[in-house]
Amino acid sequence: LDRKALPAPEGDAFAVQAYEPPQGKIEEELARIWEELLGVARVGRHDNFFALGGHSLLAVALVERIDRQFDLRIRLAAVFSNERLHQLAELILNSQLSQFDVAELLALKKLGRGSSE
Repeated sequence: LDRKALPAPEGDAFAVQAYEPPQGKIEEELARIWEELLGVARVGRHDNFFALGGHSLLAVALVERIDRQFDLRIRLAAVFSNERLHQLAELILNSQLSQFDVAELLALKKLGRGSSE
């Protein structure tokens, strides 16, 4: 197949999704990180990290930035299975809530020990 001989596609031949701005603090902070890492002007909540130019090395950098920004460790595989901004933001929120629940349970356990001694 001679790809160079094919005509260029028309502008309306590409599927285009309307831009939807990030919603909430986590999506906004995550979008800022993506903009810096990927060198893009704006990131919408339905944008895909890899479609915007992300690759495995940038995904590693993203995991590190998430750790610093959100004080949260996520696995690299999570970036590959949550490629869209809103998906990764939801994962971060759920992870934060899980950490909070564990911390809260430990605090309650310590309070329970203190009152029985």
